[in-house]
Amino acid sequence: MALRQSANSVQTASGRISELVDGLKSFSQLDGPDKGLVDVNEGLQTVLMLMEHQIPAGVEIKRELLEVPDVMGWPAQLHQLFLVLFRHAMESIGEAGTIFITSRLAARQIEITFRNSEKNYSPAELESLFNPGFSVTAQAVRMDWGMIAAQGIAERHGGSLRAINQEKNGTSVILKLPVSPTL
Repeated sequence: MALRQSANSVQTASGRISELVDGLKSFSQLDGPDKGLVDVNEGLQTVLMLMEHQIPAGVEIKRELLEVPDVMGWPAQLHQLFLVLFRHAMESIGEAGTIFITSRLAARQIEITFRNSEKNYSPAELESLFNPGFSVTAQAVRMDWGMIAAQGIAERHGGSLRAINQEKNGTSVILKLPVSPTL
C-alpha cells in the first residue's frame, strides 16, 4: 500500500514538473520564432500557471478570457508584459482580495485588464505609476522598473497601457494591443 502511494506521488510530481517545463518553454518561447502571431489568452494562462505557487492563500483569481484574435509580436516580450501586470496586481492587493483578469475584442483592439479589488491609488500615484519608482524595505532601497518596462513593451507592440481607479475599490490596469492587420 505504501509503495503504491509513493508511486502515485512520484507520478503526480513528474506530471507537475512536465507542466512547469512546458509552461516555461511557452513563456520564454525557446522553441518559437522571434516575432510572430501570439495567442494572448494562452500567454495569460501560462503566466497564471507559472505564478500559481506565489499567489497568497487569501487571493482569488477570476478570469474571463473571451475569444480574441492573435496579435503580431514578440511572444517572450508579451509574456513578460503579462507577468509584470499580474505581479503588480498581486503586490497591490496584498494578502487578501480578488484579481480579475479579462480579455476581449473592442474596436479592432484586444483589451486585457488586470483589476484588483482592494487598492485605489491617489491621483498623484496614478499619474506616476509608469515612472521610475523606489521602494524601501528594512534591507535595502530598490528601484522599480516593472511598470515602465511594461509600458515600453506595450508601445513596441503598437499598444497602450493605462491605469484607472474603480468607483468603489480597486484599480484596473488596461492593456490595449492592435489586432494583426492581416487578420
